[in-house]
Amino acid sequence: MRKHIRLSVLIISTFCFTSFILNDVEVEGVKFPSVVTFNNEKLIFNGGGAREKMDINLYVAALYLKSKQSDRSAILKNNNTLLIKMQVVSELVTKEKMATAIEVSFDKSLGGNKNNYRKEIDLFKFAFKDEIAEGDKFDVAYIHGKGVCLFKNGVQKVTISKEGFKEGVFDIWLGENPIQEDLRDGLLGK
Repeated sequence: MRKHIRLSVLIISTFCFTSFILNDVEVEGVKFPSVVTFNNEKLIFNGGGAREKMDINLYVAALYLKSKQSDRSAILKNNNTLLIKMQVVSELVTKEKMATAIEVSFDKSLGGNKNNYRKEIDLFKFAFKDEIAEGDKFDVAYIHGKGVCLFKNGVQKVTISKEGFKEGVFDIWLGENPIQEDLRDGLLGK
């Protein structure tokens, strides 16, 4: 009898623990999975936040890594897969505004090195050439040995493999001078 009770408690505990781990995480009203499989790798939710302008949320983002990490430098320096999932939550986001925002973001993240990555920046911007609507989902990923990949609504739009571009892209959200500090801190789980 005691054996059955222990087994029952173990099964119930395992079920509750697994259910807790696999639940979605809600960030600013948008649900993100707590765990994703990307490029045949299991990545876990690290943190999330909203990109806002004039108190209006434009998109909500979540960062996924192999293991939780709050040190942005460590995230950017290692060669592990990393993924930022974004969902557009405002009709104010358009392809034209996104192109401008990308250009400004690379000014901040690449600074004086921007001209060294002109072709890659233009290719990255080109991936946003189609109309953007509320609810659209973008994934920006780094895959070791492949480069930076951008997906829109699950469809791969571009892969950029130039050395050093990864840091320029992810510095947009995670760098010392990000597009928005509280978004960076949210992505880092702070």
